[in-house]
Amino acid sequence: MHDSYGQYKEGYYYQKDGTKVNGLLRLQYGGNGFKDKSNGDCYISFKETREHKRVKLTTKDICCFVIEKDSFAIIKNFTLNFAVHYPRDFAQVLQDGKIKLYLYYSVVSNTTSGGMMSSRTIKEWVIEKEGLVEKFRKKAFKKLMPVLIDDYPELKEKLATGELRFRDTPEIIKTYNDYFAVH
Repeated sequence: MHDSYGQYKEGYYYQKDGTKVNGLLRLQYGGNGFKDKSNGDCYISFKETREHKRVKLTTKDICCFVIEKDSFAIIKNFTLNFAVHYPRDFAQVLQDGKIKLYLYYSVVSNTTSGGMMSSRTIKEWVIEKEGLVEKFRKKAFKKLMPVLIDDYPELKEKLATGELRFRDTPEIIKTYNDYFAVH
């Protein structure tokens, strides 16, 4: 079973050769712990129009897509948890620049005390800089963020004084990227 990112919405995707294709898209995510992860667990269902049949497109077929105002790209070589590593999968782009910040959608399933299966959607930050791709959690913030922004001393100082915290991650990355876009 796959959860999905809403209903079909206007958008487009890019084929590997750069060709843009417009239509209706829906992000599907979830997965199965035993399924091959080489193309990820996320894919899009695509329809040229509401009347057309849907087509499933994975990281093997396309490089990126946009659903309304949300952009999605392929992230490579990241580990979701102790048991799941992805060579590549789709994630929503929150910040682009020298440091990239993504939102990765997944589904966690477990059995309740009554024996019923339950699942919930998990959205996690994934951060990328210079080939390092890391799931970004509060536990890793104090250790990893100073290293990521080491080349921007003023921003690193705000981090050291506690002026900026984990919840400020999108703002920190935007400030960092804006700074390096002009320097």
